[in-house]
Amino acid sequence: MASNWTNIYNTLTNESKKLFNDPVLVFPLSPYNNPINISQQEIRFIFMTNNAIIFFAKTNGYNTNGFIDDDDPISLYILSKTGTNLTLISPKDMNVLTCTVSRDGEIILVKLQKDKNNDKKFSNEDELIYQINLEKEYSKIKIYPIKLQ
Repeated sequence: MASNWTNIYNTLTNESKKLFNDPVLVFPLSPYNNPINISQQEIRFIFMTNNAIIFFAKTNGYNTNGFIDDDDPISLYILSKTGTNLTLISPKDMNVLTCTVSRDGEIILVKLQKDKNNDKKFSNEDELIYQINLEKEYSKIKIYPIKLQ
């Protein structure tokens, strides 16, 4: 069934492209949205920079139970506007809670939960804040922890 899923459609070229091998749940990203509180009816757009599309997605690859559920983390992805270079920009073992994108689209502040005890679950005790510096070359994207004092 997963092979029939289309993940992105380019209206300029009328081409569809499969981004993920397995089914995923994709959430929108805007500077003011929290993915946890978004209902299906509110999913209308994603955040775009000059060259990229940034979005939230849940895959079933983390806890490997075969289902996309509450125990799977929400991850942050970037994709070129041409539909190439899909890149995970949040750490694999972290769950995205909220994020804010700078007005110039070059910096993302993100609140994450880390699975510190490796039980494949995320809790409020594991919350951290990171800064993600976006780069045109996705392999150069940097993520830094922000230490609160």
